[in-house]
Amino acid sequence: MATPLAQRHCVECKPGTAPLSRAEVDRLLAEVPGWQVEEADGHLRIVDRKKELIINAAGKNMSPTNIEARLKEGSPLIGQACAIGNGRPYNVALIVLDPAVAASYATDSELQAEVQAGVDRANARLARVEQIKRFAMLAEDWLPDSDELTPTMKLKRRPIAQKYASQIEALYTAKETK
Repeated sequence: MATPLAQRHCVECKPGTAPLSRAEVDRLLAEVPGWQVEEADGHLRIVDRKKELIINAAGKNMSPTNIEARLKEGSPLIGQACAIGNGRPYNVALIVLDPAVAASYATDSELQAEVQAGVDRANARLARVEQIKRFAMLAEDWLPDSDELTPTMKLKRRPIAQKYASQIEALYTAKETK
C-alpha cells in the first residue's frame, strides 16, 4: 500500500526504483508533454495520454476527432458523435441528434435514414479503416459540463465508454445486416 503524497511528498515510478519528489515528477512531465495526471487522496497517478488516438486491433492509428468531425459534417441532424474503435476490428459511433433539427422529421424511420445517409457521406471522406461500420442513435442530449462533455464541449471519452458500454458492445455483437 502506497503512502499518501501528503506524508512523503514523493512518487514511486516502478517497484524497486527510488521514489521521485513531486518537483521531479512535474519536471519530467513538463519534458514529455501530453500526459494527464490525477491526484486523489494524496496519491499521484498518471492516468492517460491527453492526445486522443484510436488504435484498432490491426494497430492502425486514427484520430477520433477527425472521424467525428466528418460525421457532424455529414448531416446537420448529427449534433454530437463519439467514435469508438480502440482495440476493436472496426469503428462504431454513438450519435446524439441535434434536437432542433430532429424536430423537423416526422418519423423515426426518416431520422434513421437521414443519419445513415450522413454516416455514408462521412465515410466517403474517410479512409476505409477509419469508416464507421455501425452506429447507435442515443435518445439523450449531451450538454456542456455533463457526464459526456466538458464545459468547452470536448468529449469525455472514458466516462462515455463506461456509461454506454452495453450499447457499444451491442454494436460489435450485432449480426451483419448487409
